[in-house]
Amino acid sequence: MLILAGSAAIPASACRLYSEEEVARGREDALRRMQAKVLALTDEADLVFVGYLQKLTHHDMTVDADSASPTVMRAHQASFLHPTEIKGKYPTGLALGFRTNQTRVVVNCQSNIRDSLPTVKDVGQTFLVYAKEGRILRVSRIPEQLLMDGRQEAELLRNSP
Repeated sequence: MLILAGSAAIPASACRLYSEEEVARGREDALRRMQAKVLALTDEADLVFVGYLQKLTHHDMTVDADSASPTVMRAHQASFLHPTEIKGKYPTGLALGFRTNQTRVVVNCQSNIRDSLPTVKDVGQTFLVYAKEGRILRVSRIPEQLLMDGRQEAELLRNSP
């Protein structure tokens, strides 16, 4: 089993309370970093589109089966319907691939932008998809339009008599 941990030291103030201004500044900084990563990923990708995940299949492969700690890789194939292209052209019926390491465990406070990939339970959902040379780099789920999301419901409840 491969365990990855964050390399940044946790400051002694990690458990302290933050002011609203510090929280807002932290969110703004995180948003700027995320936007930069998304734009860089868009530059790297040769295909970016919004599509409905129609089908996701996979099969497992064992790498270094004779070693003390073999690695199990899962090869996935994803097909999307009704693409709305943002960059490049998604050919109808094209299965895009990606691999996941089933023996990898990540212990970190910050996620890797590329760790956002579809799972079998995501079939039937709509995604923003980044791909390069037939391989999915990242997906971002686009929630269905709801009358109210959770934040709106909470706001309603806070403001109700």
